[in-house]
Amino acid sequence: TPNSHTVKIKLANRTLEITNSATQDQLSRNSSQLWGIRAIGLALDYVLFGWPFRKVYFESAEYNLAQFESAVGWLLIEEARFRDHIFLGDRFWDLVVLTLWRDVWQKERDKILRFS
Repeated sequence: TPNSHTVKIKLANRTLEITNSATQDQLSRNSSQLWGIRAIGLALDYVLFGWPFRKVYFESAEYNLAQFESAVGWLLIEEARFRDHIFLGDRFWDLVVLTLWRDVWQKERDKILRFS
């Protein structure tokens, strides 16, 4: 059965959507993750090189930051933190805003995408 992976990016009143369909046999955990990297890379190229944006913001709940841990500091910069902004699992979590600058993406994109 076909399996669809979608990355959506909202641009004001427009949405950029990148979709890939594959059979379950074609997708292993690693190939699915690599496809996600390629899709996000393509979307970032479109946004940062096709439009006059200087940076892209990513919002993440504090409990999800481990997913981005290897990129924070060299690729993504923590730009804001809203303390105790999200309530989940009987506690409050911070909402973290990470930033990717166009010049950083331009410099680092080939290192990231060559493995995907």
